[in-house]
Amino acid sequence: MDMTILLTFGLVFAAAELALGTMIGWWIRGKRDITQVAAQSQAADEQTTRARKALDNLNRLAASVAANVGEHNTQVQAISSELTVTPDRGKPDESLVLANVAKLLEANERLQAELRSAENKLNEQAHELEARSADALTDALTGRANRRAFDNEIERRILEWNRKQTPVTLFMIDVDHFKKFNDTHGHQAGDEVLRGVGQSLFKSMRDMDLVARYGGEEFAVVMPATIMDQAKPAVERARVAVEKALFDFEGKQLQVTISGGIAQSQLGDAPANLLKRADEALYAAKKAGRNRSFLHTGEQALPLVLDARPSLNQAAGAKENPRAVLPGKQPADPSKPSATIPTATLPTAKTSPKADAAAEKEKTDKASAGETDPQTGVASRAVFNLDMRRRVAESKRYSSPLSSMLVTIDQFAKFVEINGEAMANLVLRTVAQFLSAAVREMDTVARFGEDSFAILLPGTKLTGAAAIAERLRQSISLHALKSATGDLQLTVSVGVVEVEEGDEPETLSQRTVAATALAIRLGCNRTCINRAGESLELDALAAN
Repeated sequence: MDMTILLTFGLVFAAAELALGTMIGWWIRGKRDITQVAAQSQAADEQTTRARKALDNLNRLAASVAANVGEHNTQVQAISSELTVTPDRGKPDESLVLANVAKLLEANERLQAELRSAENKLNEQAHELEARSADALTDALTGRANRRAFDNEIERRILEWNRKQTPVTLFMIDVDHFKKFNDTHGHQAGDEVLRGVGQSLFKSMRDMDLVARYGGEEFAVVMPATIMDQAKPAVERARVAVEKALFDFEGKQLQVTISGGIAQSQLGDAPANLLKRADEALYAAKKAGRNRSFLHTGEQALPLVLDARPSLNQAAGAKENPRAVLPGKQPADPSKPSATIPTATLPTAKTSPKADAAAEKEKTDKASAGETDPQTGVASRAVFNLDMRRRVAESKRYSSPLSSMLVTIDQFAKFVEINGEAMANLVLRTVAQFLSAAVREMDTVARFGEDSFAILLPGTKLTGAAAIAERLRQSISLHALKSATGDLQLTVSVGVVEVEEGDEPETLSQRTVAATALAIRLGCNRTCINRAGESLELDALAAN
């Protein structure tokens, strides 16, 4: 019985110590977290006073809990001393043990109740400080990030660029003729428009981008891990979104436009340098007539021009995707063949006859100018060569990866001989549509030869490009084209390369052709790579 009582006391005492240690550990961690939140909040001058008051409350709360914990420890020590067995006192009486266990339980429960009360108060202070911290980094009018948040973000991203070469692109925006708008409609209408513009920009950008009100009628968007060509479609999408938006105010629907300037980080950049280039591009856009965007190359500001080639995502009004896919389909796994291949009978977005006529005229004009291949609608060989030179130069300047691939239709001459020109044209258009739909908007798809297409993949390394090439090849080989004479099997051979040190556009093109030639020599319907001037089967890349 004595052993049972002592064992019970030992378990209760251990449980009390464990509970006490856990609660105090929580308290210390919680107070540290709140202190960090408060430190962030103090970064905003207007919040400092309130943050200090909240910290004072926390300090008083901490002192109160510490006093209670100290009192509890004193009580536990007193109880423990009464139960200590010594030669002069002998074994403690059973009733004394039970009474002291009851005291211990009561003291422990009282302390836990006080700590629970402290927890509730601590949570209240945490919520207040978090709210103050968020307020300090949020523009009160638009609900977007404020100038302080923007400065912090751009500084962090430039440090990341200089340390890891992770690019960042800055998009500066100005609401056109905003002073005149305010004079005409009033400042309240102007405020409503600024809120609407901020919301339109936010919806147009990715979750990872920071949309901030820079000041007055100016906004800024920080686009991390983004090169210029990736930013261009998003910038244009944002401009169009604002242009089309209607802002309701006192029964009126108001409209505004924006001008934009974009610049990409360069070696050795500081935030001020990037801001200066983006500002210069913005000024050039305003000077050129507004409601447009300019980009800064590092040397001069130029009009923002998107790729001329058509895109299924653009036709369907789809938002830019890192890897474009057909509407309604899930992104393809690069390691698996796609289950869908577009054909010449693919559904297209519904447009008016007038819009169709305008689109056809634009296509004809571009074809006449040599920008597109009239037979397939993708970029021409001349456009591809120009783009290749620009991309290779950018790859060298920014030390960014660039891959190229050549897709050749197997035994195309024999196919034409058997099936005729009309069927051959259908095959060419089908392959062109498929390639355009399967790559990103920033990539270039072009007619390279009578039976081949070339693709430029900026920002893509050899392993990634080879996976894309293999997915394309397998997808095409798994589908047959319907014709009057029956199903026609179609296969392609693909060569893939990545730009290497010392590469020029000509040598990059030569290596791509060599890789494709090896795939054809090995029996067609396969993917090969060329690395350091040596052409290899795709398996060799996986083995390394």
